[in-house]
Amino acid sequence: MSDEELPARLAIESQYARLSVAVRNKDLDAIRALHASEYRELEITGEERDLAEVMAEWRGDLAAMIEPSFQTEIHNFDLDGDQANVTVSSVQGFISSPSASQRFSNRIETTRRDSWTNTGVGWCLSRSERQAIKSWTDGKLDRETTFEPPLRAEQRAAVVRDLCAHVLPFRSVLAGNGFDDLTGLDRLIGDARIVALGEASHGTAEFFQMKHRLLEYLVERKGFTVFAIEGNWPEALVADRFIKTGEGDAGAALAAMYFWTWQTEELSALLHWMRHYNATRGERPILSFAGFDMQVPNVAMKRVIDFLDRTSSADRDAVRALYDGIEKLDKWGSEIPVGENTRLADRASKALDLIEAQREAKRAWAIICAIATAIKWS
Repeated sequence: MSDEELPARLAIESQYARLSVAVRNKDLDAIRALHASEYRELEITGEERDLAEVMAEWRGDLAAMIEPSFQTEIHNFDLDGDQANVTVSSVQGFISSPSASQRFSNRIETTRRDSWTNTGVGWCLSRSERQAIKSWTDGKLDRETTFEPPLRAEQRAAVVRDLCAHVLPFRSVLAGNGFDDLTGLDRLIGDARIVALGEASHGTAEFFQMKHRLLEYLVERKGFTVFAIEGNWPEALVADRFIKTGEGDAGAALAAMYFWTWQTEELSALLHWMRHYNATRGERPILSFAGFDMQVPNVAMKRVIDFLDRTSSADRDAVRALYDGIEKLDKWGSEIPVGENTRLADRASKALDLIEAQREAKRAWAIICAIATAIKWS
């Protein structure tokens, strides 16, 4: 290494050391100060991000990490005036804890090509290209990815031609625009009884706007009558009651399902459309709104107890005792030790057995709620 390169290398090694300290201290300002304002990062997927996007990821990652560490080693160093290009490997370690009873040790090894710029007052990281990533959880390798170069022009053109031959273009994501541009779905859906409408990200307006439009199409052209969502089953009945009777309001119905993803203007508009349809449907079948998840047991459990109270069932006190402890849980995000979770599962199953032993038509509601409560713990 030349006399000119050595000071530059030592200065950049010092910057990597500062990065290690900043990560350990979860110091976002110190991390940002090591990067040039025009910093760009090329992900292993080929996606390129700016400094704001990278810092947003650091903010989220560090908030979830316990005892983070970050070490970097330089393998190749090339100096060209005020620019230095280096090949480095970094090792990031941290503990993750999705619940109070679970902890995982994590290790991520990344190989990168970093570019540094001498600003006159110090070296700033101006570009980083990830070449390979390996990650371990509790010492077990769970991911290994290497960078693949972008497609050549002729390869991209072939992909575009293939897409053009198969895509079904549409004019708008907004409901109320007719269905002429959706006729290609007739062949795809055929006589299917279930159509799944997914989303690439939660909370993005256009996805639920398009779901609203597709629901209109499925109802008007295909005769569908149920919109089912990944929400708690008993809680979703509030929305079902709103669209069928007008009782309550859309905002409260969506809030009853807890999850922020459903508390949006787009889904509120969908509920209002379903309510208007039901109010003006004439002889057409009524629309229903349903939840198909069982993440929180509280409402289902309370419905069972309320039913037994109203009917003066001989099983009332026994079921209350079996459900003891569930009432103390929060609606959302409660962390249950493994042993306690097993105990609650066993007791919820016994409560279901008691109710099913006296199965009658009038008990169907209580049985379904008891099943919902038992499913939570199974």
